[in-house]
Amino acid sequence: NRFLHNTPADGNTFALVNLSAVFGHYDDKTPRKETIDDFELLANQAIDYQVIAIRPDEKRFTDYKSLLEYAKSNELLTAASSTGITSGEASVARMLEKFHGAKVSVVPVGGAGDANTMFISGNIDFLIGNVGDVTLNPENYKVIVLFANERDEQLPDVPTEKELGLGDYVSFSARGYAYMKGVGPEIVAKMTQAVSAAIQDPECLENMRKMGVNVELYSGDAYKKLLNDQLEWRCRIWDVKR
Repeated sequence: NRFLHNTPADGNTFALVNLSAVFGHYDDKTPRKETIDDFELLANQAIDYQVIAIRPDEKRFTDYKSLLEYAKSNELLTAASSTGITSGEASVARMLEKFHGAKVSVVPVGGAGDANTMFISGNIDFLIGNVGDVTLNPENYKVIVLFANERDEQLPDVPTEKELGLGDYVSFSARGYAYMKGVGPEIVAKMTQAVSAAIQDPECLENMRKMGVNVELYSGDAYKKLLNDQLEWRCRIWDVKR
C-alpha cells in the first residue's frame, strides 16, 4: 500500500516483489485489489523450486510414486505458512489432492523454519519446501521429487515430476524487483539494466550460492511471463478464474 499508493513514481524508490504481492488479488480469504499489472517489473533475481522430502528413515513410502499410492488411502500431514494461492507449499498439497487423489492435511505454521522443525521432529509426515530449505542440512532430508522443468544443479539426483511420468507440475517461489506504474520508460530501462548487472555480479552470485539460492535472471516481458505462467498454474490448482 505504501509503495504503490503513497510513494511518488519518480524512479527513486523500487521494491522487492515476491509471488504473494502479485498473486494476492486471487486469494479467496483476503483478496487484494492490486494485480501484477500494478507493478512495473524490472528483474527477477531468485527462483526457489518446490520439492517434497521425506525423512531418511521413512518406511511407509520411499519415493514419490509410493508416497502418492500410500496417500490415496492414508491421510498424511504436511505444513505450510499459509493455505491459499499465494503459498507454493499449500498449492503443492492442493495439487496432490486434485491431480493424484491424495489425502493431505495442511498444518498452518508461522514459516518455513517451523515446518522444518515439525518435519525433523516427526510431527508431520512429509515436507513440502523449497530447494533452499533442504540443501543446507541435507542429512535431514530424502528429497524425492522436484517441481521444475528440469533437474536442479543443487539436487542433481532428484528427478522432476515430469521425468517420473507422474505429472508436469511446476511450482516455485520467485523474488525480484519492481517499480510502481507511472515511472518513465527511460528510467525503467536504465534501472532494469542496473539491477540485472547487480544480480549477475560474481560476488552476488557466490553469496546466493552459499545460501542455497538459485539465481535466474528474467527482465521486462520475460519476467512478467514467468510470473503469469506460475499464476496460471495456481489458478488451475485452486479453481480460480482470472
